[in-house]
Amino acid sequence: MGWLRFIPSLSAFLSQKNIIRILDDLLPQHKIEKSKIALDIIATDAASGKDFVFSKGSIKTAVCAAMAYPGIFRPLKYKNRYLIDGGITNCIPADVCRKKLGKKSVVVSIKLESPYRKRWEPKNYIQILARSVTLSFGKQRFRMMEEYSDFVLEPLKKERFAHTNLNFLNTKRLEHYYRLGKKEGQRYIRRIKEKL
Repeated sequence: MGWLRFIPSLSAFLSQKNIIRILDDLLPQHKIEKSKIALDIIATDAASGKDFVFSKGSIKTAVCAAMAYPGIFRPLKYKNRYLIDGGITNCIPADVCRKKLGKKSVVVSIKLESPYRKRWEPKNYIQILARSVTLSFGKQRFRMMEEYSDFVLEPLKKERFAHTNLNFLNTKRLEHYYRLGKKEGQRYIRRIKEKL
């Protein structure tokens, strides 16, 4: 069973039901406050436009809110609020980490873009939309990473990855990206530990 489930709806065209099932299988426990490392999950309050930070409660609820990209997934109704993807207002919450942990802690960010191409030719409207979003958030992401992070990992630096080609929907490609991320983390782990 894949992680995507298409639904006929005016508010979204993907359901998060399969994602919830996968989280059930993957998570050893389901409470943010019981995580072995400090964990905050960021969503956006669709009414106020402010960050909504999950510091406790259900990891599944927080993840579903944090990835509820408008038009793709339905907003998540939570405590009389409608929450959408946290990346809409804060796509790299390194500032939230720095504020919570202080200057003596280590903040690590992950840059998921590969270098921009000199030429780009869209094949469909989804690629045009995805490229526009990537470009509009790109400068904000890079500024946040540089200002608030001690380390910026770039697992896709040598890849021809782009959100616009939807490779991230392919589970075999996801496994490939996971291995690249793990390799990049292992490359930095000694330096991170030295800074702690």
